[in-house]
Amino acid sequence: MKWGSLALRFLFPVFAALLGLSATTSAQYRASIQGVVTDPNGGVVSGAQVTLRNLETGQNLVAVTNDGGI
Repeated sequence: MKWGSLALRFLFPVFAALLGLSATTSAQYRASIQGVVTDPNGGVVSGAQVTLRNLETGQNLVAVTNDGGI
């Protein structure tokens, strides 16, 4: 069997599958949440404590907003 035929029939599909799996695996661990804390009048609130709670694990992440309310 020639090398080119082997690559097209076996190696290329395996490489493509591994590349696809690695892309989906890395995507599972990247997430972000962003927002702006505002008061009832629409003004930004700096120094507000924000708590993010994972209901499945019970883990909490606490952050404080900056001068822009972010």
